[in-house]
Amino acid sequence: MTSSIRKQLLVWLLIPLSTIAASSTFIAYNAAILLAREIYDKGLLNSADSVIARVRHKGGKVLVDLPPAAQSILKHNYRDTFFYQIYTMEGKRIAGDGNLPFDPGAVDFNKPHYSTRILNGKEVRVLTMLFPVASHFADETPDDDDDDNPKPEYLILEVAETRNARREIVTHIVISVLLPQLILIICGGIAVWFGIKQGLYPLQQLSRALSSRSPTDLSPVSESTAPIEVRPLVGAINDLLKMLNEEIERERRFVANAAHQLRTPLAGLKTYADLAIKMNEDESVRSVLAQLHTGINRMSNLIVRLLTLARSEPGVASQTARQTMDLSEIVSSVTEDLVPLSIERKVDLGFESPHESIFIDGDPVGLRELVTNIIENAVIYNQEGGKVTVRLSKLRAPTLSVEDNGPGIPENERELVFERFYRILRDGASGSGLGLAIVREIANSHGAKVEVKEGTDGVGTCFTVTFPDITNGKKTNFH
Repeated sequence: MTSSIRKQLLVWLLIPLSTIAASSTFIAYNAAILLAREIYDKGLLNSADSVIARVRHKGGKVLVDLPPAAQSILKHNYRDTFFYQIYTMEGKRIAGDGNLPFDPGAVDFNKPHYSTRILNGKEVRVLTMLFPVASHFADETPDDDDDDNPKPEYLILEVAETRNARREIVTHIVISVLLPQLILIICGGIAVWFGIKQGLYPLQQLSRALSSRSPTDLSPVSESTAPIEVRPLVGAINDLLKMLNEEIERERRFVANAAHQLRTPLAGLKTYADLAIKMNEDESVRSVLAQLHTGINRMSNLIVRLLTLARSEPGVASQTARQTMDLSEIVSSVTEDLVPLSIERKVDLGFESPHESIFIDGDPVGLRELVTNIIENAVIYNQEGGKVTVRLSKLRAPTLSVEDNGPGIPENERELVFERFYRILRDGASGSGLGLAIVREIANSHGAKVEVKEGTDGVGTCFTVTFPDITNGKKTNFH
């Protein structure tokens, strides 16, 4: 499964950042809980000491002298409710609030014991501690009836408060930590995104450099501006381009050499066939010689097309000198040359041209071959009495269109007709199967775009060639 390098880098950089932020938030949350517990537990212990300081023993009873002023000090936190109770060691409540449940298991003789309980559906933090009554009241003067009511040696004190303030301080601490973490993640994500974009910029430059090339440009890609990490890729691309160029050159040489080697003997055969027809008066022999002459003509035409195709190959066409020329003159000249063929085929051949000149850059020989093949193809494959219209226009770019009212080309074959040796033979029409392949090669070498569509009202075929516009220094490449 393929994926974007940018997305992968973002994922692998942002996941650790998010994990670190989440971990730090979790740590801060627990630290805030411990801090709030420590602070408020100390406050609860101070409240317990304040209650113990107000414990009195009088008339055999333990009293807690908590005037309203002292209670308001203990309950100064309006967000929480304060409770206290005093029990004997036997678990008998002798003072305080009656709604705070007593837990004998919370009594610790060594130190104060903190616990969390549920009171009226709310969590409360409870401090349970022992305090010695004898030492605490040692400075008091005993009453006469104290002997009948001896002071207990220890009493149990429970003080409690709700946890609202604790939750608020934990929330404030977490928010104060989480908010900077979120800002850090957002800023870090933006910085990472821009950093990755800047880091991948050389790859974008390489991509644009390759995509802007014409199909005939097989020159090596420059490695001087490529990053060190990308240079192996650039080297592999250059090796591929070199092998492709060598393969194309070998194929071109083979086609050209074979065509040149065949032209001479075929020309001789054609001459001898002409002489044999003239010298022989036997009709049966003359018929055979005429078929032989036709076959030699077809073979000669094929050789010419192979030579033209070889000249149109990438690498050869790119080395051909280009010049600015009037496309109207070329199309007009080719149309005039093909009038005899249209008369022979009984096809009406017309030419519609704008009054102004249409200039393009290109190879005159190659462009003439392109126009010839398209018009000739339309004439040959049209039916007797058909019509072929050649038009030149310049709306957004110079455009040549050749439309016929023939049998047309099925939609599934419109791209196949540009392949070499692919032919659609109708009504005995013959061809080499290379004409439209040559058109595509020449169009590609000139940066032009070839399209095949239906003719007017869905009848026939319309070939359109759109050339780059060179007016006012503007050039549009269609590849």
